[in-house]
Amino acid sequence: MNGSVCTELAARIDPEKDVVEYQGKRVKLLPEKIYLMLNKPKNYLVTHRDDFQRKTVYDLLPDFHTHLFAIGRLDYRSEGLLLFTNDGDFAHKIIHPRFKLPKVYKVSVKGKITGLQVQKLQKGVEIDGKKTQPAIVFVKNRYPEKTVLRITIFETIFNALTGLEAETTAYSTGKVEPNFGIVEVKDERITKLSEMYQPKKTIYATIEYIDFVGLTADSSKSGVFSDSSLALVKTADALALVIRNFSDDVISQSFGNPQPLQDIESIDSELIISDLIIAEKRLEKIELSKKRGIKTPELQIEEKAIEKIIAHLNENLPLRSLELHEEEEKAIRGFQFISRKPLMIILNSDENNFGQNAELISEIEKNYKVIEFAGKFEMELGGLSAEEAKEFMEELNIKESARDRLTKFSYELLGYISFFTVGKDEVRAWTIKKGNTALEAAGKIHSDLARGFIRAECLWFAVFLLSILFLVALSAKSSVIFLDYQKLKSANLSFGEIIGLQFPTTNNLVGPFGAFFAFWFSYIFGKYFSLAVFLGTALLGIFHIFYISRKNLFLKIFSFWTLVFFGQQFAMIVSNKAAEQLPEVLTVGVIHLKISEFFTGIFGDTGTQIITIAIALTSVLMIFEVENIKKVIVAISVKLWRLFLSLFSRRKKTKVSKIKKETVKKEKVPVRKTKEETVPNIIDHVAEEDEEEPIYKPKIPKRKLSQNPEDMPDEPTRKYEKPDVESFLISAKSSKRNREEIEKNIKKISKILEQKLAEFSVDAEVINVNIGPIITQYEIKPAPGVKVSKFHSLVNDLALAIKAKSIRVQAPIPGRGLIGIEIPNINRDTIFLKDILLSEEMRSNDSVLAFALGKDISGNPVVADLAGMPHLLIAGATGSGKSVCVNTIINSLLFRTTPEEVRLVLIDPKRIELSEQ
Repeated sequence: MNGSVCTELAARIDPEKDVVEYQGKRVKLLPEKIYLMLNKPKNYLVTHRDDFQRKTVYDLLPDFHTHLFAIGRLDYRSEGLLLFTNDGDFAHKIIHPRFKLPKVYKVSVKGKITGLQVQKLQKGVEIDGKKTQPAIVFVKNRYPEKTVLRITIFETIFNALTGLEAETTAYSTGKVEPNFGIVEVKDERITKLSEMYQPKKTIYATIEYIDFVGLTADSSKSGVFSDSSLALVKTADALALVIRNFSDDVISQSFGNPQPLQDIESIDSELIISDLIIAEKRLEKIELSKKRGIKTPELQIEEKAIEKIIAHLNENLPLRSLELHEEEEKAIRGFQFISRKPLMIILNSDENNFGQNAELISEIEKNYKVIEFAGKFEMELGGLSAEEAKEFMEELNIKESARDRLTKFSYELLGYISFFTVGKDEVRAWTIKKGNTALEAAGKIHSDLARGFIRAECLWFAVFLLSILFLVALSAKSSVIFLDYQKLKSANLSFGEIIGLQFPTTNNLVGPFGAFFAFWFSYIFGKYFSLAVFLGTALLGIFHIFYISRKNLFLKIFSFWTLVFFGQQFAMIVSNKAAEQLPEVLTVGVIHLKISEFFTGIFGDTGTQIITIAIALTSVLMIFEVENIKKVIVAISVKLWRLFLSLFSRRKKTKVSKIKKETVKKEKVPVRKTKEETVPNIIDHVAEEDEEEPIYKPKIPKRKLSQNPEDMPDEPTRKYEKPDVESFLISAKSSKRNREEIEKNIKKISKILEQKLAEFSVDAEVINVNIGPIITQYEIKPAPGVKVSKFHSLVNDLALAIKAKSIRVQAPIPGRGLIGIEIPNINRDTIFLKDILLSEEMRSNDSVLAFALGKDISGNPVVADLAGMPHLLIAGATGSGKSVCVNTIINSLLFRTTPEEVRLVLIDPKRIELSEQ
């Protein structure tokens, strides 16, 4: 500039007087342009046009950073010289220590800077169209003619590890979401396998990291975590705490000097306090449940576990150091205690003291797992390409980056191990937990491998090399070799083992589809039961189609399945089969084995045999159209009783006849009369006496009676077909009511009811709401000591509060121990006959006199039986639905029965009710 090299930072120039040369050429200076020159890379000049004549630092920074980041890689010696005109209103001084490091901007502003401008800078600076995290703005000096600011923007280790440009904050806020990053676990073994097989793609194992700030700006001094941060921590599998172990003037002004041990203790204490609050609240609820009489074994186990946890936490010890039994672990599994999660410490040191903190690391390792690395170095390394990073590490003699060390460290902390699959298409690492079985490992690759799992061969790699020919021959076998099933389930995997899996190939006439169903039916029910089900169902269906009525066909098919199932169950129990090997599971089925274990454990072998025989006999009765088992049992009992009485009466009459033979002469007692007196036709006599002649005798055409009934001519018959319910009747259309509006109204009314009851000193809570077609029932649980009569006395007050025409109180609800308040719906639903006739309640009713009555308050169909009400009175006010009820009864009979089943006589003396039926 002006014939000499410019070394002054933020040199001020005059476009009319000063001369600037760049690469031997003169640069024409314009007032609307900004000029940026860097000493590294050399000979680089950037210009930016500023047509808006911006005067403030905040307005200038976004464009300036855009050009700064577009330059390329910068190292710690890079400094920028900003030559600008803009009438010389202000000067810039940029110090850029490193690329992707905490950036400190020293800004000199002419005049005084306003508080609004400082607030805007604190919220963040826009770079490449994205706003950075909040910055620390420090007013260093104030002069009459200018103000000197220091702006610091921080980058995080999270970005260095994941290679992301994630937005970060100094404090936790409600608007900033946590950052999620997935990092590959670099494994030298899979790298070597990729070099050997040259696959199309290589897939490493991955770990997901979540970055968030736990402290809020208000609680930074007290060190209390925010509620949103704790909620996020509960979802993680493990925790990683980044602890500062370096000094920085800017950071120390806001956060103080580094104190790693105190920081770790403070954070762990916050986690312990959070768990203690949860445990104490849960213990209070358990005590309340015990007062209400709830004392289940599970609740007692949970209570002991919670008490043990509270005692451990009160000693300021994290739960990860507490040992619990298996039942206690199961009881507290749903609470997600934070201090029980695995925890590791990431010690962030600077380059000067990195590797010289052995004493500090040894102290931390007494209670935690720790890893140390230099954050600034890793952040710089993360901004380089793969080739540049490799060269940079080789220059510094670094074998492994902190990112790779941390991912492996995290992998071990979570208890993960990897196994590999290799091929021309891909080389892939699969993740499983330590202690997983070979069966679970096979299922990770594909669920079909787990379902069709047959055999796993595990051996060390050295043995594998010696026996490679044997494994090749083994994999070529076509026969299936079964291992002991219990040993198979407990076969754990360990590091350095080679696993060979055998999987059955499809060999089914119907192809993969048939093989799929054949395997699952055989596995669940056994191969003999599956074969019997398919053949028996087909034969039973054909028999019903061609020979007898199809009524209750599905019920009979189900009964047949039950008969075959429990028949095989009985045979298996008698033969004392046990579930020890996989081939047997495929023979008798896992369902049979589990049922056998359950019933024999409770009733023993003899009791289980009796139960299975009873179920099988019941199935036989259902198959052969015995609709009412009770009637059959009663009929058999009556027959047996009459047989017993007849035998007794015959003995008595035999004695009487012997006495008469001794006292009366034989000629006075003819044999014919004796037969008539001893065997009278009592049944016919009673039937004739019971029959009454009708008042009106219909005219019957005279016909010649034949002596032989078989000679009488047959009357013409026709097959009666029942009306089709689907085509004759209409059903309810889908409801057009707004579900959200209904739920909102219900919540509103529930709140009003609770408040109104509270006004009259009635402590109660709405716990359930049943929405019916006509009314809605609110189920209320009163507090202990509240009288039921109070609810009846408050009917009018409650109706006034909810603006209802009338309400009904059902106190209590039978079998529930609750109070029901029924409120009419504003929009009533129409009940359609078709929906009830096609309902399961009507289909399962075997009575020929069953009819559709309507729906209850819960919208469930209600079906009644006329057989139980021979004298029925339908009463009600005008318009209440008496005629509709009669119409429903008639239609129910017409749609469900035939003239041979039901004879109906309708009498309407007034000729009004049935005139339009």
